[in-house]
Amino acid sequence: MKRERYDKFGTFDEPPPSHAYTHHPFEDIFGFAFGGFDTGNSFFQKHRISMRLFLHSLLERSHTQPFIIFAYSGYCQLCFRLEPIWRNVVEDLEPLGYGIGTVNAMTDGNLLEKLRISRLPSVVVVVEGRVIHYRGTMQPLSAKGLRIFARDVIPNTFLIKITNHDGLRRFVDQWKTFNRISVVIFGSKEDPRIRYMLMAMKYAKFARFAYVYLNDQSTDIVKMRQALNIVCFNCETILIFNDFPQISVVIFGSKEDPRIRYMLMAMKYAKFARFAYVYLNDQSTDIVKMRQALNIVCFNCETILIFNDFPQNGPVARDTVTSAKEFSMDKMGGLIENNRHLTLPRLTSQVYFDDLCPISSRSLRKLCVILAVTDSSSDSKHIALFRSFAHKHAEAYKKDRLQFAYIYVNKQREFMMPFLENLPQNERLALQVSFSTGPM
Repeated sequence: MKRERYDKFGTFDEPPPSHAYTHHPFEDIFGFAFGGFDTGNSFFQKHRISMRLFLHSLLERSHTQPFIIFAYSGYCQLCFRLEPIWRNVVEDLEPLGYGIGTVNAMTDGNLLEKLRISRLPSVVVVVEGRVIHYRGTMQPLSAKGLRIFARDVIPNTFLIKITNHDGLRRFVDQWKTFNRISVVIFGSKEDPRIRYMLMAMKYAKFARFAYVYLNDQSTDIVKMRQALNIVCFNCETILIFNDFPQISVVIFGSKEDPRIRYMLMAMKYAKFARFAYVYLNDQSTDIVKMRQALNIVCFNCETILIFNDFPQNGPVARDTVTSAKEFSMDKMGGLIENNRHLTLPRLTSQVYFDDLCPISSRSLRKLCVILAVTDSSSDSKHIALFRSFAHKHAEAYKKDRLQFAYIYVNKQREFMMPFLENLPQNERLALQVSFSTGPM
């Protein structure tokens, strides 16, 4: 149990000691629990969170993973009548990567106040540090309604819906602005599946995600499918486009709205990628052209494309499945992880630097070659030449674990200062001049 709690919440925080459950002599006569309905073995206990867990773990993690929380009390009879429904929702959402939590009002009343919960039972979702309350009826409670709520509260900024070829081109061509790869998901559903949304959220730091509805018969979508060689309309396809600077992920789906797994993925990887969603069954001219351009022929499939900083060369990775369930979070995550960096990414933060040039494990260490330039137009040619070199020799240097990158010295002054100490005086003075020129 300790290991399971650590994997879920990143801490060994234990539930407070509770009164042992004892059988009351009148329970068999009157048919209800004198000591409360929670015998200590309820399903609610498995995901219990405390104020400490919430403040020191869940709040921060909610920026890459949403958490759905059920508030209950040991004396709330309705709460325990809803336990089977809650279990059903958890069994659907947890394997996709959705965070799960429960709060017992009897032991964690201070957390209920923090979550602004005034009635029991209640359901809330914590996403990007915000608490969103479920406003639907709790009696009867619908498992489907909770799943829709869990999907709809994920911000659509993590997974963009694309409906025409021009939109796809703009999305993929923005790699330089965002410094992330692009992931495009082609789906057979008009709305993205929740697993795509979760993936987009999870990898938002490394990639951008987009979704395309594959069965859209518009000219743009048809052309997009053809250009990307997507022939299965009932499949789910993922394409990854890299270099230039965030990868871009475009998801083509058979649902009009992105599935919750896509939104969770987009949220998780938002710092590394941009995500977009295209409804494949949209019959508009734009969507048809897009399908043709990307060679997508299966309208009922789910497709993910990933683009890097060479979008003109097409996606660097793609995957298509006939059933969205085949796109497990592990499978989608693996696709992102293997293609999450541009050919020549720009160092924009310490987090990004640590990810590109890890030092925590000898087996993961890389030799990083960093081009120091400014963001002036005069240096753009040097970046372009360095990017072409990195792209041309990528395979040759792969076995040597070489990582190429560039940095704007006038924007990352503190990062560059330690490098100046061992430089010749003329080079050090030249870089110091660069620090003082150009916009911050």
